[in-house]
Amino acid sequence: MMTKSLLAIPGARVDIVCGKNEKLKKELERRFGQDSRLRLFGYVEALHDRMRHAACVITKAGGITLSDAIQIGTPILIFKPFPGQEKENARYLQRKGAASVSSSVRELVSHARELIASGEMRRRMTKLYETFASGRAADIIVEDVLRTAGGRAARKEKVRFEHTGAL
Repeated sequence: MMTKSLLAIPGARVDIVCGKNEKLKKELERRFGQDSRLRLFGYVEALHDRMRHAACVITKAGGITLSDAIQIGTPILIFKPFPGQEKENARYLQRKGAASVSSSVRELVSHARELIASGEMRRRMTKLYETFASGRAADIIVEDVLRTAGGRAARKEKVRFEHTGAL
């Protein structure tokens, strides 16, 4: 289980926000309630306040949570993003070096250990977040989309030309 694996990291304190999932919160209290390094929360109105004091945020790749973490400057670890928009959000941030994406608990714990151990990794991610939050986010995204689309268009044109030339 993810909680047990994260608590196995020396010196780690784990805060889990269960939202309105009372069943999950009760199960975690039953299993780990005696561990003082674990704090459980239900629905949290000001989630950004919890994030601000965290060494990192482990989350799915929803746009609002990612935007909050970037704005606050808290390093992001993404776990098993859903296909579609979440997967694209995760890929984008991973390509930029702004998040680590994990598809297994083992990989997630490895990324968490690396992040905790590496002040340089934290500084690099925080610096990227400052760039994203600088008020130029739309410009950065448009530039990236155009660069990606331009590369694809050039590859298609080359393939079309080579194919036409082969006839």
